[in-house]
Amino acid sequence: HFAIWPALEKNSLKDAAINGALLGGLCYATYDLTSMAVIQGWPLVVTVVDIIWGMVITGLTALVSWYVLRRLFHIVLHQ
Repeated sequence: HFAIWPALEKNSLKDAAINGALLGGLCYATYDLTSMAVIQGWPLVVTVVDIIWGMVITGLTALVSWYVLRRLFHIVLHQ
């Protein structure tokens, strides 16, 4: 809903990857920043690396999902 659907509406692979990365960063930041706030000694490097990882993996997942939906199911909203 937040990453793939808007990209399908725009027919934009780039939007799928960017929206997915932003969503992943937000989700992983929520977990990691909360952990930093409540767990004594939680390392900053873990937070930074994990947020970057969340952005990469969620962006790639959105990108692949967009591609699969477009190719296998022929979803075309605007052309």
